[in-house]
Amino acid sequence: MKNQYLVNFSNECFSSNTDNFPFIYIEMKEKRPTDKEFDEYLTTLNNLYLQDEKFTFLMKFTGKGGYLKSEHRIKLGNWIKKNKERMSIQCKGAAFVTDSALHKFLLQAIFSVQKPPYEYIVTKEDEKAKEWLKKQLEK
Repeated sequence: MKNQYLVNFSNECFSSNTDNFPFIYIEMKEKRPTDKEFDEYLTTLNNLYLQDEKFTFLMKFTGKGGYLKSEHRIKLGNWIKKNKERMSIQCKGAAFVTDSALHKFLLQAIFSVQKPPYEYIVTKEDEKAKEWLKKQLEK
């Protein structure tokens, strides 16, 4: 039986697929989210961390968009601070996949200020990300 908290989600800005749990696939689409769409994404994150099993996730940035407005970055930062301990226990690793130099730069800037409470890589290749995540789950 699938955990009640592990549901697939999609709106015009984000999608998540839990069909291959403990591997989660998250896509950040090109459209900049509205407040409602961003709150839906945070609800999805909350649900993911409510379940008890360890997991990894691949977050793919598609298109040239995916840049969050400052209010959403602050909200996400506060969510991370509030959930840091739970994240460090449950998330075995994250792979951020992008071929955009801008996305890579933004991720590095964010992580230099607030490092995620789990191991991570930033890469251009889905396969490299998946191989790395598989190894993280085996640890």
